[in-house]
Amino acid sequence: MRVGQRNDKKQNRKERSKGYAVKRNLILCGIALLLSGILTGLANGVSGFAQWYSTNVYPILVTTVGRFFGWFPFSVSEILLYILILFVFGSLIFTMIKMIFKEEKLLHFLGWLTSTLLVVSILLFLFVVNCGINYHRDSFAQVSGLEVREYSVEELLQVSQWLTQRVNEVSPLVSRDEEGVMTLTVDVASTSREAMRGLADEIPVLSGYVPPPKPMMNSWLLSSMQVSGIFIPFTIEGNYNWQMVPYNIPFTATHELVHVLGFMPEDEANFIAFLACIRSEEVEFQYSGYLLGWIYARNALRRVDADAAEELYQLLDEGVRADLAANREFWARFDGPVAELQTRVNDAYLRANAQPEGVRSYGLMVDLLMAYVLGGFEQ
Repeated sequence: MRVGQRNDKKQNRKERSKGYAVKRNLILCGIALLLSGILTGLANGVSGFAQWYSTNVYPILVTTVGRFFGWFPFSVSEILLYILILFVFGSLIFTMIKMIFKEEKLLHFLGWLTSTLLVVSILLFLFVVNCGINYHRDSFAQVSGLEVREYSVEELLQVSQWLTQRVNEVSPLVSRDEEGVMTLTVDVASTSREAMRGLADEIPVLSGYVPPPKPMMNSWLLSSMQVSGIFIPFTIEGNYNWQMVPYNIPFTATHELVHVLGFMPEDEANFIAFLACIRSEEVEFQYSGYLLGWIYARNALRRVDADAAEELYQLLDEGVRADLAANREFWARFDGPVAELQTRVNDAYLRANAQPEGVRSYGLMVDLLMAYVLGGFEQ
C-alpha cells in the first residue's frame, strides 16, 4: 500500500471520528434538554411534584454535592466560571486555527459548536434539578402558617416604627470604626449556619444540612453589577460580596443559605434571612437583620407616605445613619451600564422562574414581615 493511500485512510478515519463526535454531542445535548423539559413541565404542571421533589430529592443533592463543594474554603463556582470562560474562548481560537490550516473546516466548527452546546445543555439540566424545580414548591407562607393579606398605610407605619425602635436598640451594641461604621468581628460562615440551625428548631421545614457561605474572591464582579450575593446551583454554593459595607454581609450570607435550602423566591429568602438574623445570638447578625428589614419597610412606606418615611430616618441612631451613608457611597461608585444591564437580566430571570413581579419581588418581603409582626410572632 502506498504512503498516499495510507494517509487518505488515516484522514478518513479522523473525519469519521469527528463526525461521530458531532453526532454524540447532539444526542447527549438532546437528552439533557429533554430531561430538563420534562422535569420543568412536571414542576410547573403537576400539582405536588415540586413540593415532593424539594423535600425528598433536593436535600440529598445538598448533602452530597453541596457538602462536597462546601469542603473547599473558596468559591469553587467562581473558579469554574473562569475555567469555563477560558475553555469557550480558548477552544474557539484553537478551532479557528485548525479551520485555517486544515481541511474539513465545517466539521471542525461543528465539533466546537456542538461541544459548546453540550456544556450549555448540561448546565441547564443542573440548574433545573438543583434550583429550577424549587421555584414551584409551596410558598414559605403556606408551610409556616403566616397569613399574608392587604395592609393599610397605618399598619405599615406601625411595623416601620417597631423596626426603627429595634435597630436603634441594637445599634450601640455593635463594634464600629473611627468613622462610626459597623465592623464585623464574628465568623460569618459559622454564625450564619448556626442562625439557620436555630431557626430550623422553630420552623422544621428549614431543617437540613447547609454548606458554609463563601465570599467571592473577586467581589468586584458582584460590586460592578451591584449584587450583594449569589446562589450558584451548579455547585450548590452560596456566595456573598465581602466588599460591601459590613452590615449587609450577615443578612446576605444567610439569604444565600436560604436558597441553598431550596427556597428560591427572593421575598421568601429575604424574610427567612431576617428571621434567622434577629433570632441569632450574635448582636451583629441581629443588627444586620433589623436594619435590612427596616430598609425594606421604609422603602415601601416612602412610596405611600414620603414625609413619614423621612421622619423615621431622622429618628435613627447616629451609628445607623453612618452605616446607611457608607452604603450609599459604596454602591454609587458602581452606577453605570453594567449595573443597569444586570438589573434587566435579573428581572428577566426572575420573571422566567415563577416570579412575575421580577425585581420588584424583592419588595414583597414586606408582606411577610408585616404578617410576622402584626400577627404577634415577634419576640
